[in-house]
Amino acid sequence: MKKYILILILISLFALSGCVIIQPTSQKYVVYEMENDRTLKMRFEKGSDDRIETIMFRIVRNSVDLREEGDTDDEVAYDRLVELYESDVAYFKDLPDVFVSNRTPDIANLKGVDGFAISIYVSDDFKPTAQQSGWDVSYALTIVADFTDDMDGQSIAKVLSYVGLDNNAWTGKQLSFNKISKSQSFLFFDVIKEGERAEFTD
Repeated sequence: MKKYILILILISLFALSGCVIIQPTSQKYVVYEMENDRTLKMRFEKGSDDRIETIMFRIVRNSVDLREEGDTDDEVAYDRLVELYESDVAYFKDLPDVFVSNRTPDIANLKGVDGFAISIYVSDDFKPTAQQSGWDVSYALTIVADFTDDMDGQSIAKVLSYVGLDNNAWTGKQLSFNKISKSQSFLFFDVIKEGERAEFTD
């Protein structure tokens, strides 16, 4: 009888020790959004609430926000939007190892383009739309960065600078959520503090 009890105890201990070494298989995604103009989506390293493996910054530029006092028609704001669009494209276009496109990004799966750690998407569909439905138009700029891939230091520094962050938030293979959420210069600082939040796992 004692022999059977000893065997049961050993099996239980083995099972418990197995539970300890099992690593979580799912990853956490967190999304913050404010007024459909700015969206921040992050995939965290397994078991972490701080280390971001992949991140998406999405900004919508609206011509209505570019109107100034004294403008006589909407076309002036539209022209400013075109200038902003061209400036955004030029900012990212010549960065090393960065994919820049006007195609629609894979937002749902938070994936960029194979072979590129950083993918930039600047939509240009507002140009024909403006001629069809007036001058109140917009375009979206979406940045997807995968920190598990090798990144060009100049490129990631330029991307982080665009959203108001410096390299202190980037630890080589991850971006720190704790650091970016405390940076008041971060373009998404108020989105994290006041925006709608959703969390899910894959």
